Amino acid sequence: LKTVVLPEELKYIGVEAFGMCNVSDISLPPTIEEIGGDAFSYCPFVGNIPLEDGIRYIGHAAYEAQLSAGTTSVTIKDGTISLTDGLFKYLTLTRAHLPASLRVIGANCFAGSNLSEITFPGSLERIGVSAFQDCRNLASITIPENVKSVGLIDDQAFSGCTSLSAITIGDNVRKIGKMAFCDCAFTDFHWPLQLEEIGEQAFRNCPLRLVSLPEGFKTLGESAFYNCK
Repeated sequence: LKTVVLPEELKYIGVEAFGMCNVSDISLPPTIEEIGGDAFSYCPFVGNIPLEDGIRYIGHAAYEAQLSAGTTSVTIKDGTISLTDGLFKYLTLTRAHLPASLRVIGANCFAGSNLSEITFPGSLERIGVSAFQDCRNLASITIPENVKSVGLIDDQAFSGCTSLSAITIGDNVRKIGKMAFCDCAFTDFHWPLQLEEIGEQAFRNCPLRLVSLPEGFKTLGESAFYNCK
């Protein structure tokens, strides 16, 4: 497969949609908002997209990062709606500046990085699976009101963030995914008023002092609070 023509109104391209297809000629509509991981892996045309401060953008999605060795800070350009899966995985970043337009942080986006500081914009709606897993230097976060699930915070979103000792979370979060905060360090947690579901092992090994689930809560997963001493 060498040539691809995409319709003008296209907004989403799924994981590995054209992976391993060797596409060299493609029409990319500016309407694209979100791209799944490896959607264009091994497609030659990607290398022709110019880097903007070390990042390749496709439509409104930050698709690929090629940062200089030792880069510790990155700024995502205004107008970006999503960060693609694995975008900054295992990189040396300590800080990321996100635009007010951002709605989606993809799976594994910052996993295993040196991230110690990040501010989520109020526009943020979804934090993907393992997005910040094993970010061991991340000490505090504030999750905006627009985020309704942490699986929108997804499974293992902050699992292994062993320095995460302070968290502020909005009342609109309805779901906290499986292992979302496993092995974190916070002792206090604001239980969102709209919370309905907590996944398996979501708070495993967290030193929580109080659990107070709201009226209307429906589902508590296995080992959700296992070893919370």
